[in-house]
Amino acid sequence: MAFLIRRLLYMIPTLFLVLLITFTIMHAAPGGPWDVDPGSRTADPALQARLDRAYGLDKPLFFNPDAAQKALNDGKGVPQAIGDFMDAQFWVYLENLVQGKFGPSYRFRGRQVEEILFESPPDREPWQNRFSATLLLGVLATGFAILIGFPLGVIAGLNQNTWADTISLFFATVFYGIPNFVLAIFLIIIFGSWLGWIKIIELDYWANWNSWILPAFVLSVPTAAWLARLTRASVLEVMRMDYVRTARAKGLSERAVVLRHILRNSLIPIVTFLGPALATLIVGSFIIETQFTIVGIGRLFVESISRRDYSTIMALALLYAFFIAIANLSVDLVYGFLDPRIKLGEGN
Repeated sequence: MAFLIRRLLYMIPTLFLVLLITFTIMHAAPGGPWDVDPGSRTADPALQARLDRAYGLDKPLFFNPDAAQKALNDGKGVPQAIGDFMDAQFWVYLENLVQGKFGPSYRFRGRQVEEILFESPPDREPWQNRFSATLLLGVLATGFAILIGFPLGVIAGLNQNTWADTISLFFATVFYGIPNFVLAIFLIIIFGSWLGWIKIIELDYWANWNSWILPAFVLSVPTAAWLARLTRASVLEVMRMDYVRTARAKGLSERAVVLRHILRNSLIPIVTFLGPALATLIVGSFIIETQFTIVGIGRLFVESISRRDYSTIMALALLYAFFIAIANLSVDLVYGFLDPRIKLGEGN
């Protein structure tokens, strides 16, 4: 429990650094939320100035020494001067974040970012929103990657230098080298255009659960291929260990040796890979979401960057960093169950 609490506390400065770096790079990039479309009426400088005041973008980025000096000159005291000194965009955003608010969206004007991410349309169930769509796609892709990659790797490792090993390595190498967006185009043509099994346009994913299979499979292919190669290497390494030879010498059946010794001890590097892989699949789903017209946060992230929607960029960067931190923490916790020799004590 102490280890868990300590790791959760470590996440606070990590997430703060992610916010700070994202905020700095975001504002250092040329352009802003009002001038990404030169042909729109928001290109008017006077209108841009009014929008900056309305959204607080006219404040300094980090500190406001002029406001602090004015507070001191007006006799408002040091506490008020410190508050005015911190009256800048970054600290205002951080204050709202502590209250559970991601701020207003500059693209979807009149709406808060948390509404865009977590609220569903009026004709949908409460859980059918952008965030749950990307999360579901990532979880399904991880499931496909495990169901495909792990058995292939185990079969290849247990049957080294046989036809099963050769076929497994062939498919793992080919599918790892094919970008998933290229594979998606071929599968859309085959299953959507030629066979007509899926709709290419106006596909309602929440109304038809079968519609999630193809995008989740496409997203999982590179991860499954890498997992197969990693599992094969891990199985081969464990098979050469002394305790495996000792187990066989004691007369244990091959089934018991494989299940109790080889597979269990092979899982440690695999779990190390799968933890961040889940976060990576969720983060890297924006291309698949665009190709399969899935309304999720991955697609929203790319659109927000191109439109300089600062609040949405900050919120999604924070969510992705949180996913990765939780995935790494989960990996460390699973280690203790897989190998009792690994202790999560004060020294770890």
